[in-house]
Amino acid sequence: MQSFHTCEFRHAVGTLATAVRVVSNELLRHSGTFRVNVLATRHRHVADSFAGRPWPGHRAWDSGCGEWDTASADAPRLLDAPVSFECVPDRVVPAGSHDEYLGAVTATHTHTGTGPPLVHADHTFHQPTALGVLAHATAVPTRSTSA
Repeated sequence: MQSFHTCEFRHAVGTLATAVRVVSNELLRHSGTFRVNVLATRHRHVADSFAGRPWPGHRAWDSGCGEWDTASADAPRLLDAPVSFECVPDRVVPAGSHDEYLGAVTATHTHTGTGPPLVHADHTFHQPTALGVLAHATAVPTRSTSA
């Protein structure tokens, strides 16, 4: 599938939500399945390619940016993605330039040793920090009020 912009996984109900550009909807409707490949920090070139910003010498949306398992041609799996979720669409919610797809997870694949996940926030990519670092953060003082 083309560029996935955001996703949320709700394990308890086996549902995954993702945003898909409106121009990609026809392909998804035709295939009846989609896959979300969770990327590691070393996959930034893959994220850039599918966001329409290819690295030098490559074209946008060129699948040559990674090694893919194409057994399910409609929902290719990035072979070294930390995790990928194969889904069948359950509901579609229009949301401006994107549609939100809610899908039932039908299969998951994991790959160990891939490194930390790639996170996109505030218009740039980040490498997440360990949660333990948060325990050492300075607390914000509370303001006391008198009655």
